[in-house]
Amino acid sequence: MGFHLKVVGDIDFLYASTAFWASNYISRWVLILASGVESRGIAKLHPGGVIELTTSHTGIWSFTPGTYVYLHIAKWSKGWRLKPFYITEAPEQFDAGKIKAIASVEGFITDSACNYLRRHPHAYAQVKVVLEGPYGMHWPLYQYDTNVIICGGLGVSAGYGYAMSLRHSRASKVIFVWLISDEWPLNWFNEQLALLADSPNCEVHIYVNDFYDGLSTRNSHEKTITGSIASLYPTFQSVPLQLSYERPNLRWVVFQNTMKSEANVAFLTCAPESVCRDVRSAIGDNIDNYRSVIDYYEEDFDLH
Repeated sequence: MGFHLKVVGDIDFLYASTAFWASNYISRWVLILASGVESRGIAKLHPGGVIELTTSHTGIWSFTPGTYVYLHIAKWSKGWRLKPFYITEAPEQFDAGKIKAIASVEGFITDSACNYLRRHPHAYAQVKVVLEGPYGMHWPLYQYDTNVIICGGLGVSAGYGYAMSLRHSRASKVIFVWLISDEWPLNWFNEQLALLADSPNCEVHIYVNDFYDGLSTRNSHEKTITGSIASLYPTFQSVPLQLSYERPNLRWVVFQNTMKSEANVAFLTCAPESVCRDVRSAIGDNIDNYRSVIDYYEEDFDLH
């Protein structure tokens, strides 16, 4: 290749390409060393086809909302890195100092992970994990008086970190909206939701409805949960969490939080494009009538 490039006079292209490849390769190894060459993680397969991985890192870097990592897991990845996943900080009451990644069982590596976990008692196993990261951008939601965080399906892994980072803020109100197609996600996220809902400046609204595509995490043959939500999830009994079995009116959510006051408002979405499109449209319809600042941010829904 070098000979041919010399002949045509483009050898500088080879030098530039090699330098770019080498810098990318080196930077990836620096991030791996910063996170820990090998950590022990706990992988759990939840009903509904969701894999939850809890692990730790070196502590050289601190978790910030919007952070995502690449996961290299022995027995699953066969030397290849998994796709990027948003991470959240594990609640202090349960796994202090740990981080969590959530993935749906769909295709290739996560399918093999699912089969691996099913062979273990309670679909639970300890695995060796190499983290590559952190990557990502942190949106400045702390600057606003009101933050409306709208998540769809597994997009909750990105939005939840922002909500938790603001839950002790006296100056910021948080409205956390989660759209799910069925109740299965409440199996693996009920403790986190209860912790957030118990915060004095946070409102948690859950909409169980399959109107929007891309929210479901379960296989079609699995049955939907039925029964009293309080009896199924005791953590919800003493917290002001609102659960609705209806199509969410996102236009009303936007209107309600932009017309009530003159506070600065930020909207953050991590959801399928159809959800983001409806939120953007509603903000556009209301922005001319709003007297203060209204900003819109998006996290990538595909990072789960």
